[in-house]
Amino acid sequence: MVSLLFLFAILGTLARGAWVALAISTLLILIINRQWIFTLLSMGICVALFFGVTQLPNNQFINAKLKHKLSQTNSGLRFDGGTQGSALDLILEQPIKGYGYGNQLYHNVYNQQVKQHKNWFLKIHWSP
Repeated sequence: MVSLLFLFAILGTLARGAWVALAISTLLILIINRQWIFTLLSMGICVALFFGVTQLPNNQFINAKLKHKLSQTNSGLRFDGGTQGSALDLILEQPIKGYGYGNQLYHNVYNQQVKQHKNWFLKIHWSP
């Protein structure tokens, strides 16, 4: 039951990396344990699922969402003024000296620097 929930959660993320990692780890476990029947069976099921998904009738929402998620080359707005982009900007401003360590110090520095960076869309740092 837990395995099915985990599999549903992994597939529900629509993350290519998670799918590939799941497929490779499953394949490696089956090969290491020398379970050839399960290996061939799982490969057959994967091929059947691939052809089944590609031959489904057209549904614009599902096709557009899947096509976007499977072909996107960036991870959204994380580097464009988002959380990782703002952290990268702060690192590039003081790459050698830095600002110090600790979460509260980062919150204070972020909240002071956000006024100078108009492209950061989080105006107050809120993560833990």
